[in-house]
Amino acid sequence: MQDINLKLQKFAAGPNVCANTYFSIMKHFLLIPAILMFTSCNAGEENHSKDTETNTEVTEAVAEPKDTLADAIFEEAAKEEKTMPAPDTLCYVLTEGDENRNINAVRIIQQGDKVTGILKYLTFGEPPAQGDLNGTIKDGIITADWTFIKDKQFYKIPVSFKMTKNALLQKPTAVSKDGQPYIPEDGEYSYKFNRVSCEYFPE
Repeated sequence: MQDINLKLQKFAAGPNVCANTYFSIMKHFLLIPAILMFTSCNAGEENHSKDTETNTEVTEAVAEPKDTLADAIFEEAAKEEKTMPAPDTLCYVLTEGDENRNINAVRIIQQGDKVTGILKYLTFGEPPAQGDLNGTIKDGIITADWTFIKDKQFYKIPVSFKMTKNALLQKPTAVSKDGQPYIPEDGEYSYKFNRVSCEYFPE
């Protein structure tokens, strides 16, 4: 009889023991994913922090050569500017016609072998022909393009000058059969502009 009562007690207690064991096991199984998730999050934050630091370092490393290259370019440009000769400005004027009413004038700005400036033909009673000069100089010979607008029409005419101590000689430009202006090789520098102070250059 005692054996039967003991067995009954064990049987009655059995479900509770199993239940407690089940919940204990489940607690461990639920705790493991939580620990893994927490560890993973911390690792992610650390990796993100490391990646951010690495990206910052890479960005700074990339930016530094750009600054160095820019500094080198500006430094080289400054050197070239210092070595270039200062521009030399010369003015020449030729007057013609009755009472010298027709005024032709040239302003030459020379810097090294580069030449810029202004050429004006101011004929009394006619619209002026005046515009920019852009060209080069070699051995005292200037070869340039003269661009201007007259009567609402754009012109681009090649011109050639020869520089002397006190004058500027122009070789007359010719026109081909098809109406294109050109500088004849056999032409002479016969049109003489006298050198004057630039304060007398007509504006």
